[in-house]
Amino acid sequence: MADRLRPRPGGAAAEPQAAAQLRYAWQRLSADGAADDDTDRYENSRRDDAVGMLSFEPHFALDVGCYSGGAARSIKDAFPQCRLWGVEPDAKAAELARRRMDKVIVATFDTIDWAAQGLRAGDIDTVFLLDVLEHMYNPWRALESLRELVSPRAQLVISLPNVRNLFLLRDLMNGYWRYRDAGLLDSTHIRFFTEHEALRLIYQTGFRVERHEFTINAETASMYEQWRDRPFPWRVEFERGSLLIENQAEVRGFLAAQHLFLARPALKRELGAEELRLIEGPHPETFALGFDRPGTL
Repeated sequence: MADRLRPRPGGAAAEPQAAAQLRYAWQRLSADGAADDDTDRYENSRRDDAVGMLSFEPHFALDVGCYSGGAARSIKDAFPQCRLWGVEPDAKAAELARRRMDKVIVATFDTIDWAAQGLRAGDIDTVFLLDVLEHMYNPWRALESLRELVSPRAQLVISLPNVRNLFLLRDLMNGYWRYRDAGLLDSTHIRFFTEHEALRLIYQTGFRVERHEFTINAETASMYEQWRDRPFPWRVEFERGSLLIENQAEVRGFLAAQHLFLARPALKRELGAEELRLIEGPHPETFALGFDRPGTL
C-alpha cells in the first residue's frame, strides 16, 4: 500500500513473529507475513473516487505505492489503453499488482533511478499518490522529484488522511493516540496532515490544487446526516470538551476521513495571493512546544 519505512528490531535475540501471533498493532512493523491479509484485501479495493478526479484521459500513469493493484483496477477499467506503471516496495504485493499493470518497480520511491528504468522527464502525464505520502519520511522531497519528472501539464491525484478528523480529536481529548492496523492512525504512518498542511505540502513543492474533494466514513456520515439541516454554528459535545463548527468549510475540515486533491505543476507567477501565502506567507500561530530555525516558514 505504501512507500514506507519497515523498521525491524535490532539484536540477535529479536525474532520475527507470525501474523497469527500478533496482539498489538505495532508488532506488525517487525513481523514477517503480517501484511498477508492486507495484500488480498487491497488487491480488491477499487479507487473509483481517485479516477473520478482526473481532468483528462491519461496516456502514461504512475501509481506510487500501488500495493497489490487495487487502484489499478479502477484505472484500467476507465482507461484500458493507458500505460500504467507502479512503484511498490513489498515484493509479494508487487507480484499481484503486475497482473493489472504494465510494469511494477519493486523499490521505495526515493531510490529509483528513472533513467535506468527507461523513463525520460516529461513522459508521465498522470500520477496517483493514494494514501502513500503519509508513509514517507520526506513526502516533500518526493513531490519535488515528481515535479522534475512529470510533464508540464501533468495531473496528480493525492489522497491524504485527515488528522483533524472529529473522532480522532475526540480520542486525543480523552488522552488517546492509538495506532491501529489501518485507518487514520495506521501504525505505519509517520507523517500527519490537516487540510491546511496538505495544501502547504502541495504548493511548496511546485504544484497548485485545481480540485479538492473529501471522503467521510460511516460514523461521520451518520453524524452529518443528523446535523446537516441545523443552523451554524454546530457545537459538538464530547466527554472532555466540545468543538464549535462555524461554517460549511469547517464541516469538511472536521468530518473528512481523507482529503482528495487534483494538483497540477505551477509556477509562482501563475498563483493568486491566497495561494502564494501557502508558499511564502508566515504560518498562522501554533501553540505546540517546539522551535524553528530562523527563516523557516
